[in-house]
Amino acid sequence: MEGRNGRLEDVDKRSDERCARLEGHVQDLTDKNISLEARNAALYGGILGEVPEVRVPQVHRDLSTRRLLTLGWLEGEKLLAFKGAEEETRNRLASAMFRAWWYPMSHYAVIHGDPHPGNYTVFRDAAGAPGGINLLDYGCIRIFPPSFAAGVV
Repeated sequence: MEGRNGRLEDVDKRSDERCARLEGHVQDLTDKNISLEARNAALYGGILGEVPEVRVPQVHRDLSTRRLLTLGWLEGEKLLAFKGAEEETRNRLASAMFRAWWYPMSHYAVIHGDPHPGNYTVFRDAAGAPGGINLLDYGCIRIFPPSFAAGVV
């Protein structure tokens, strides 16, 4: 069967290679008595680490357990505070939200299943302008088989 970007087997192989690169971000968490949400946050940190308009809080492994997740602090303002902002700002934030949701799905077959305004805050860049979003809450993450994601993409 052919996908848009070639054979599904090739898409599966590329997805497997990408996922292999993420193992370092989550491997030490799987060996510890740490929550699934902490592993999901670490996974997203690896996936979105090179997407500058999306920030993911760092997992503090030494302060986290199966029942307590401790994440690094990310400065940010409520997303809905920008509802009346200029169109350029709203477009920048919408683009960042889309990247936070679509990039993991299209490249790693991983989706954040709880995209409501309370799970995002807006960070400001060095000049003080809204620079992008902080993605919060990793309790509802779904990992699909690469072949499923290839069919969606």
